Amino acid sequence: MRPASILAGLVPPTEGESMPNQELVCEDCKQVFELTEEQRKYYAETAYTLPSRCDACEERRQAEKNAKKAARRPTKKRRW
Repeated sequence: MRPASILAGLVPPTEGESMPNQELVCEDCKQVFELTEEQRKYYAETAYTLPSRCDACEERRQAEKNAKKAARRPTKKRRW
């Protein structure tokens, strides 16, 4: 029997043990998205928290964040 921490994606599995795909619900659009075994291993090995948004919502959020940064950035006047 596997410990709950492995099933939650918190600890990398021992050699030869697989991690099943995990279904999560997106925080923004409420759609179900899946983390593959490779993604879960990555998050377990790097100690990052599991994503709370699907890929589409995360890309949209990053684009909005970058647009806000660009709008705040002062423009330099060139002197020729």
